Amino acid sequence: GQIAGQIAEGLAHVHLTGLVHRDVKPQNILLDSEHRARLTDFGIAIGPDWTRVTRVGAIVGSSRYMSPEQIQSRPVDGRSDLYSLGLVFYEMLAGKPTFDGTTLAEIGRKHLREKPQPMHEIRPDTPPEVERIVMRCLEKLPENRFQSMEEFLGALVGSLARPYGGRLADRF
Repeated sequence: GQIAGQIAEGLAHVHLTGLVHRDVKPQNILLDSEHRARLTDFGIAIGPDWTRVTRVGAIVGSSRYMSPEQIQSRPVDGRSDLYSLGLVFYEMLAGKPTFDGTTLAEIGRKHLREKPQPMHEIRPDTPPEVERIVMRCLEKLPENRFQSMEEFLGALVGSLARPYGGRLADRF
């Protein structure tokens, strides 16, 4: 849970400043020389006082890791970053993307309409509480997700404090 917690803590600070990253994906998570996770590439981040330079209705982000509201060009907030972070965590734990397809449009449709395959079907050693946390991040509607990174972090810390037979939770 170290990588998950470190990225979530970073995003919590970002969100407190009023920014939304909008491009959380594995390629933007780097480990430094001390093995601490760092979130990079704020090139498409938005804030409350920023002038938007994309045209209305334009989709901005990496579609494999976009939230349903980003795909639909709806307004986003920190819960959108939480969905993207859930996609990254799912992939780290399950060893495969949440949704896959031959085209980006097909993947986008799956984000809008399909439920992810339960992680325990892919990795039976997935701790149930960790799976519940990741799946809550992946709720289609923002109001059904954790409402902040702080709320997510509280659930994550609580789940990792419980003993599990396997060490799958260490992978993220």
